[in-house]
Amino acid sequence: MMSQAVTQQPSRRSPGATEMNWVGTPTAYRAQGSLDGTETGKIYAGLEILRHTDQVTVQQTVETVGAGCDVTNTYLMTNKENEQLFQAIEGASCCGRFWCGPARPLRLALRDKLGNDVIHVVRPLRCDACCCPCCMMGVMVQTPNGEVIGYVKQTWSFFGATFKIEDADKTPLMTLWTSCCPCRCRTDIEVQVWKLSDDGMGLIRKQWGGRRQDINMDHETFTIQFPPGCDIKCKVLLIGAAFLMDLMFFEMT
Repeated sequence: MMSQAVTQQPSRRSPGATEMNWVGTPTAYRAQGSLDGTETGKIYAGLEILRHTDQVTVQQTVETVGAGCDVTNTYLMTNKENEQLFQAIEGASCCGRFWCGPARPLRLALRDKLGNDVIHVVRPLRCDACCCPCCMMGVMVQTPNGEVIGYVKQTWSFFGATFKIEDADKTPLMTLWTSCCPCRCRTDIEVQVWKLSDDGMGLIRKQWGGRRQDINMDHETFTIQFPPGCDIKCKVLLIGAAFLMDLMFFEMT
């Protein structure tokens, strides 16, 4: 009897949950094409689906919202057609989640249809003190083999929240800015994304999903609208920025 390849990751679903269709069938590596669109280097093929994607929605699965520290946080990432692009799985210790809460160190793995890791979002432990310039938050985005793609760093400001996105050489690529102080009590929040090269603008929007009697979902959905002309590298870094903002402003555990 011939064995068949597994093309869908198993998951626990709540009653009435909708099955997601995955986009494409990724392969291991592609010989040409890189994260910045040049013709040299290699790109992990799981990221290729971002090339023609202009919007990504990130939503935590119902099964892991408000769960205990022994349950791994899992997120689904979809495009405008509601087709699944990736599954994001948080790798944080139960002790870290319990004692450090939203400021915990973690490694978030984005996986493709075949269960292969395509990128890692790595966040170090930071003191959660927004008034102290030496305690700014940040994440590093890297490939599964440890090659750095870039960084998302909080910058200190008197009002609102500001961030800068840098490549592996720490060259600034984009700035992120919101005109208000983000917090989970607000229903909708927009963060403006500005490219430094051509002033193209995108958005990271936190959306309120509506009131539910059984669970609080108001802070678990983000939509990332990429700036026009954004290459794969910038898109990957903006995905990392969205997860950082979720942890900083909207996560409670």
